[in-house]
Amino acid sequence: MREVLTCSHWGTYWVLVENNEIRGIRPFEADCNPSPLIGTLPQTVDSPLRVTLPMVRAGYLRHGADSDGSGRGR
Repeated sequence: MREVLTCSHWGTYWVLVENNEIRGIRPFEADCNPSPLIGTLPQTVDSPLRVTLPMVRAGYLRHGADSDGSGRGR
């Protein structure tokens, strides 16, 4: 098993990897307030709810920052 140090919007943490699969997560030692959400990472990697490709709303492409956001969630 190997450990990989990584960062995300959840913070900095160690990912425990074996056979190219995440086996566990542990907080980075210097993080004085690690997020409890890092424990969910192993389950979210292959989740069907995960966005697999970059997405952008058609309204934003047409109107840029002036888009009113009415197409969100469709």
